Amino acid sequence: TDTLDIEQLSSYILNYPTMHHSTVIITNKHKAQSGNGLFILNHSNDLSDLKKELDHLYVDSMFPFENPEEKWQQHILGNLVNDEQLGGQKVEQMVTFLKEELLEKEIKSFVDLAIQSTEPLTSESLDETLTAVTSKKTDFFKMNSKEEEQVKALYFYSVKSLVVNGVKLDGKAVYDDAQMLFPLKEVAEKLGFEFSRTERSSVVLSNGVETFRFFPDKHVFILNGTDYAAQTIPIKTINEQIYMPDQWLEDLIKVTLLKDEESIIIAKK
Repeated sequence: TDTLDIEQLSSYILNYPTMHHSTVIITNKHKAQSGNGLFILNHSNDLSDLKKELDHLYVDSMFPFENPEEKWQQHILGNLVNDEQLGGQKVEQMVTFLKEELLEKEIKSFVDLAIQSTEPLTSESLDETLTAVTSKKTDFFKMNSKEEEQVKALYFYSVKSLVVNGVKLDGKAVYDDAQMLFPLKEVAEKLGFEFSRTERSSVVLSNGVETFRFFPDKHVFILNGTDYAAQTIPIKTINEQIYMPDQWLEDLIKVTLLKDEESIIIAKK
């Protein structure tokens, strides 16, 4: 490897904050490996190959996983550290979700806590870390623990029980910026509505007096045959589930929302 490559590689290493005091050896005498602050790279004249090898050794060293089937998630952490394109499409999608939803300081705290972990990482432990950083509950990494499955979006939900007309639901309220979203099917059925999906992907709620037709993620709805335009979206889709914002539940479905330390209580006005 020529001097220019060594200089560029040295500059690249500085992008990893925990490697500033590590020893990197480039050789063709040993296989690539890392441990105890030592990184051995196979000799190569291609700087990009060396960088990729270093990236993989770094994430293996800094983010060890307990379950080999979840190990691919270590590339998400590596990308957050060094803004590199490690791993496949699902890694890229999950990194995008995290960058869109978290502040820079939250991302830094999340990665720092993962690095400081004294135990091998798991998808559940990453969710616990993300919850600790944001003070909001999520199952993002657990929901996406299998690399071959379609990615599920990042969302945070309330740990409070959801109670409708005195019945505790399985679903949870989801945070969406300053508002909360509620699982529409579960809530509506407990309020006496029939919930159905049409071939045109619209959602119909009917209680014999009022019939609503909603179009997911659209600024329109129909009430008893009359079309209405809306400034905000009445129903939203999150991971293939339909949710309604708190304000729409209160104003359109005519419910009251009460919160105590353990529950969110929904009842008809």
